[in-house]
Amino acid sequence: MKRRRSAVFVLVAALAASALPATTMAPLSLQEMVGASDLILHGECVDLRTQRVGRSVVTLATVEVADPLKGRMGEKVTVALPGGVIPDNPVPVAMVYPGAPTLMVGEEAVLFVSRGPALDDAWSVVGFSQGKIDVATDAEGYKVVQAPALAEVERQPATGRALRHSYFLEDFKDEVRRLVIEQAARDRGPRSR
Repeated sequence: MKRRRSAVFVLVAALAASALPATTMAPLSLQEMVGASDLILHGECVDLRTQRVGRSVVTLATVEVADPLKGRMGEKVTVALPGGVIPDNPVPVAMVYPGAPTLMVGEEAVLFVSRGPALDDAWSVVGFSQGKIDVATDAEGYKVVQAPALAEVERQPATGRALRHSYFLEDFKDEVRRLVIEQAARDRGPRSR
């Protein structure tokens, strides 16, 4: 009888788990990311520290701002990233969130962030990892980014995955600035004469 109840419990638990929706993030266009962001910046991660927030672990990345693209900010911004490792506990604690953005000291990125619920003095990346655009240097020495399509989300025909395109960093930042200006004009609404 006890064995039968265990089997029924396992079956019910398996059915309930299969009915839960998968945690996925719909692909965002660049325009949607600009609209959802309070701050947009190009910068470099200069410090990382990990701490507990309730029952979760959060990594706080200090980013030195090289170029503010939207919003008012100081020379440095703190960004809260879900997960991380706290090695100095009696038993080291690690939390990993698949698809969460990560930063390393020395890494350069364009970040789309909004005021986060986790910490009052930290910002959260918009769209999970979609709001962190890596900056790299190509073979010819130009800074480039891999970013979502500028106009709308484009998808691979076979898989349906969102496509990313290569842009020169300065061209990408110019497009972000243009979208910020467009958004501000829309937010103001039509002008009366």
